[in-house]
Amino acid sequence: MQMFSRKPPFDLAEFLAKPATPAEIRKASDARRRHAEYMARLAAARETPAKTS
Repeated sequence: MQMFSRKPPFDLAEFLAKPATPAEIRKASDARRRHAEYMARLAAARETPAKTS
C-alpha cells in the first residue's frame, strides 16, 4: 500500500514571484547575523590555544 502526500507540490516560480514580508526579511537578517557571530566565535576559539593541565 502506498501513502501519498496530500500536500500540493512546491511551485518555485510562485514562491519567487511573491514579495517577502517584513517579518520574513527580519527573520533572514537575524539568521545571517547569528551565523556571522557563530563563525566569529569558532574562529576565535580556533586561534586560542587549548589549555593543558
